Amino acid sequence: MPLFAAAVSFFPVSLNGGESEAVAAAVNTDERLLIPGGQAVGITLESEGVLVLGTGNVTGSDRRIYTPAKQLLKEGDLILEANGAHMDDKEALETAIRECGDVLELTVVRDNREISVELSPVKSLEDGSNKIGVWVRDSTQGIGTLTYIDPEDNSFGALGHGIYDTDTGSLMALKSGEVVESRITGIVKSEKGSPGELKGVLNKESVLGEIAENNECGIYGSLESSAAESLYTEAIPIAEAEEVRTGDAVILCSDGDGNIGEYAIEIESVDPNHSSDDKGMVIRITDDRLKDSSGGIVQGMSGSPIIQDGRLVGAVTHVFIREPDKGYGIFIENMLKNDV
Repeated sequence: MPLFAAAVSFFPVSLNGGESEAVAAAVNTDERLLIPGGQAVGITLESEGVLVLGTGNVTGSDRRIYTPAKQLLKEGDLILEANGAHMDDKEALETAIRECGDVLELTVVRDNREISVELSPVKSLEDGSNKIGVWVRDSTQGIGTLTYIDPEDNSFGALGHGIYDTDTGSLMALKSGEVVESRITGIVKSEKGSPGELKGVLNKESVLGEIAENNECGIYGSLESSAAESLYTEAIPIAEAEEVRTGDAVILCSDGDGNIGEYAIEIESVDPNHSSDDKGMVIRITDDRLKDSSGGIVQGMSGSPIIQDGRLVGAVTHVFIREPDKGYGIFIENMLKNDV
């Protein structure tokens, strides 16, 4: 039996704040041809180590309340080792805690530095086992959109922004990841103050490709040769950031039935020097079909390719929470400079 999992959509929102400027590095786009995507896919990521979401209390066997991890572990810490054993997942951490003696020695990454932390587990009243009072996560999953496929090697880029932990706000440190088949079941429409989303389920047994990198400009990896669906059967040229203009363009994205469609948009502003690589364009949905079906931009459309004058210029990245028919886009140049 295929294993299906409910999915949430990867997509940040923006409140239209101003930012300072920074110059983006240039990418040589000469002769680079890419196939635009638009396919909604399932995305699963396993993190490197075990991520700490927070700390709490433990009721000891003596009925006293303890906080063994308080001020020792912090939200966003990444636990790499426990008593010398590598932490592949949260089950490995549970085993290390259960089998340790009076002291649990942890190797933790905090603020990009490795530190050592020593905890004293508490024998809990609940089941008599050792506990340290932490909430952790080792994986995440959701729905996003393929931006491009390189026909030369079947490599891909998607999302146009990184995958961040929803609780800590930190970029997930990738151990492994897969792109899997998704079945779109409908759309929750965006409204002012409440961005909608593509609803769907993931079939984890139908793997479309492997994810090799998760960074600020998207996720990257390689697809199986027959995995990618696209309206475009031929690769098209790409545009440098300075070649993108305001005016008419189109995006490719999946509808509520999972079919890829082409929809009209307007690029309202272009800023190659924006301080955030994933916010170089402001776009607005002008296609009545998409506005009627989704209310504008919804979660899960992150990564939808933007095409202007027959060239791939970028991807949708954010929705404006107060104006859901409007959002940010990333230049394809910025995605490619981060493509590993």
